[in-house]
Amino acid sequence: MTEQLIPGFMKFHPMSARGGQECVRIFAGTFCSMIYTVQYRLPNYQHWLMYDADHSAAYRYHRKYLQHLQSGVPGQWLLKSPAHVWQLDELLAEYPDAILVQTHRDPLVVISSISALTCHLRKLASDSPTVRQAAEQSSAEIVLGLDRTMRWLDDGVVAENRIVDVQFADFMRDPFTTIRVIYDRLGRELTPTAEQLMREHLSAHPGDGGGSRYTWADTGLDAAELRERVRTYQERFGVPSEPLR
Repeated sequence: MTEQLIPGFMKFHPMSARGGQECVRIFAGTFCSMIYTVQYRLPNYQHWLMYDADHSAAYRYHRKYLQHLQSGVPGQWLLKSPAHVWQLDELLAEYPDAILVQTHRDPLVVISSISALTCHLRKLASDSPTVRQAAEQSSAEIVLGLDRTMRWLDDGVVAENRIVDVQFADFMRDPFTTIRVIYDRLGRELTPTAEQLMREHLSAHPGDGGGSRYTWADTGLDAAELRERVRTYQERFGVPSEPLR
C-alpha cells in the first residue's frame, strides 16, 4: 500500500511480510517512537522525544510485546532499529544481556540518505515535504546519537564488550567475514544452510549503492561544519569519510 501511495518507496526501504522490520513499529504503541518524527514534521514532539521523554516505559512495553509474540516458542530475538542509538542506556537497562551490533559509516552520507528517505515518507501526509527540512532534523538527531554513544561508553553506562563494531565499508566489501565475526561474538555457529540462504538472499536482492536517490546538495547543509562536529566520532571508531555525491 505504501508503494502505491508513494511510488519508489520500496527502493528506499524494502519491506515484506516475512522480512525484518524495525522496533519503531512496536514503540509506536506507546506514542514514544521515532516513527512519528520520520513520517511527520513534528518539531515539538521531536524535541520531547530526544530530550524529555521517559523511554523506560516504552522498553518495558517492547519486552511485553516480544514476549507475547514468542509465547511458547524458544529462541533468541534478532532486532533491527537505528532508533536504539539514542537510548542505549534504557535498552540495556531492560535487556542487560543484549549484544549490540553497531554499523559505522560516514555520518554525512548517512544524513544525506536518511533525509531523502524521510522526505519521501512524508509524502504520505504532506504535499510539500523537503529534503532540507528533513536534513535539519536528521543532522541534529544523528550528531546527538553519536555524542551520547561516546559519552555512555566513556562513563561505563554501556560496556564496550556489549557492542560489536562493524565498518559499513568492510561489510559491503566482504559481508561474510563480518557475519562470521558477529556469529563468533554471539557464540553461535554459522551453519552451511544459513550461509547458503544468506548468499541466495544477497544474490536476489543486490544493493544499488543509493543510486540517484539522494545527493548531499539536496540537504542544504554545510559539509565542512558538520564534518567538524562528527570528527571525534570518526576518529574514535576509525570511520573513513566518503565522497559526497
